[in-house]
Amino acid sequence: FTELLWFNTQEACFHIECWSVIFRLIHWKMHPKLDEEDVGVHQVFGKKERLSDHVLLMMIDVLYSQILWEEWGCARRDPEVIDCLSSLRDSISAVVPLLSKVPFLLTQKFGHPRWYRSNYSSKVRYYVSAVVPETHR
Repeated sequence: FTELLWFNTQEACFHIECWSVIFRLIHWKMHPKLDEEDVGVHQVFGKKERLSDHVLLMMIDVLYSQILWEEWGCARRDPEVIDCLSSLRDSISAVVPLLSKVPFLLTQKFGHPRWYRSNYSSKVRYYVSAVVPETHR
């Protein structure tokens, strides 16, 4: 999310809204309808704990990049991003308890911020993230 937000806020918000819809479907108990025959889809969406951890880590990274935008290497702070993330937060909170999940992720899984080479823009060649981009492709 973080890298994409710096270069195309609308596209990033679209991705975030898609994740919101996925978590709403999980909340409405649509994910058990996926069976083992839906191999790729089942592996990604059939395991809500792992999926929520994955998306929450990216969400935390984006929040840091928006709140500490100068230190994180962002060009600006974008209120539209916070609005998109609020919808995603609400969708995820219907599936997992955020009050216990977020501190766990921050202390156990969230890495140290590092610089990464950008894949989206030639204008800004590097960006800062605590999430290793290769693990989220």
